[in-house]
Amino acid sequence: MILFKAMNRKTKAESIVTMSAINNYKKMHKRSFFDDVAAFYPDKKDDIFENIIKKIDDPKIMAAKNSPKPYIACDILKDCIINHSDANLEFVEKFVDNCSEESLNAILKKGSLDKYANFYAPNSSLANKLTEKYLDVRGKINDGTVGDSSQGNIGDCWLLSGINALRYSAKGQEILNNAISNTEDGYSVRLEGLNKDIEITKDDITSAIQSGKYSTGDTDVLLYELAFEKGLDEGYIKHNILAGGSAENPEDVSSLDGGSAMTLIYALTGKKSKYTLNAQGCSDEILSQSPVGVKTLKIIAEPFVSSGNESILDKISNSENVIASVSFMFENNGKERHLTDIDGNKHEVSGVDVDSMHECAIKSIDGDLVTIVNPWNSKENIVITRDELLKNAFAISYCDLSDA
Repeated sequence: MILFKAMNRKTKAESIVTMSAINNYKKMHKRSFFDDVAAFYPDKKDDIFENIIKKIDDPKIMAAKNSPKPYIACDILKDCIINHSDANLEFVEKFVDNCSEESLNAILKKGSLDKYANFYAPNSSLANKLTEKYLDVRGKINDGTVGDSSQGNIGDCWLLSGINALRYSAKGQEILNNAISNTEDGYSVRLEGLNKDIEITKDDITSAIQSGKYSTGDTDVLLYELAFEKGLDEGYIKHNILAGGSAENPEDVSSLDGGSAMTLIYALTGKKSKYTLNAQGCSDEILSQSPVGVKTLKIIAEPFVSSGNESILDKISNSENVIASVSFMFENNGKERHLTDIDGNKHEVSGVDVDSMHECAIKSIDGDLVTIVNPWNSKENIVITRDELLKNAFAISYCDLSDA
């Protein structure tokens, strides 16, 4: 039969099925391989599932640099969770329980399977197991390094970009690391600029991961999200006038929606950032739709490119302790704004919502080249020219951490 042809051994119990065979089976027959195994070979199902796991579980291949195998395995598991039949979920759970830690970690790093499990199989043992596994995979909280992240379903680009901007300087990384400490029930985040400590429990972390709303990636970043959300909700943290956000949001919207990296930096350090408006990058029409308003901007903003000896970009590039972020608004024609990198690739850096901006971190400025990092995926470096930045940026905020 068709199912048997996908197996390359003489007896069904001993059959070893490759990942390619599983993918091809789904493409050819529009059915789940695991569903058919459960339907046609119920007495051999456990043996077949175990043999598949053994075939996939090769730590050397899975951990090899640039190996496609972890991506393929992750896609198979993701497809099983999305289809969430009993057989599919059973296979994934057996995989999580029986695969070696090294192989499993390599696979889990290629996609947020816990997010899918918590959506398609909420409160299941599989969802709980994957949530626990990802706490280790993403990096333990307070492990000495704040790593990469990807923005979730909350509009907190400002917070993630502020964290990323801090990460790109030795002084900023030290500030991020020193702000976190362990408590009996979880963790504490020190807001030095506000002389306030905000405590987050381990249960808070687990619930946040299971909600699927917050960032994925390094768990330290998630801790900062929860701490600032709590601080905003309880009134300890107040947005700068430029933030455009508010703690008075409907229950289904996070108080993290809308803000400015300046808020994060001030709360953690007590240092005020400087804000620079780039009129070249936006028409009067767009400026008029800013949530802050043109009049306010003109009063508080420095010139983006000064007539003196040093431009704003030079100030940022000439000191290793100056961190910065850049904000973008939609195009004049009401479309998403894109940056064109030095290789000619386009990168979206804004939506079309007239009431909001999108904030990215400036990782470095080297001569004519500027490296931008979008919080949608902090692993990706967008390298553009200064001219490209000047044509598109709405504003830059920057802060000197030399005496922080």
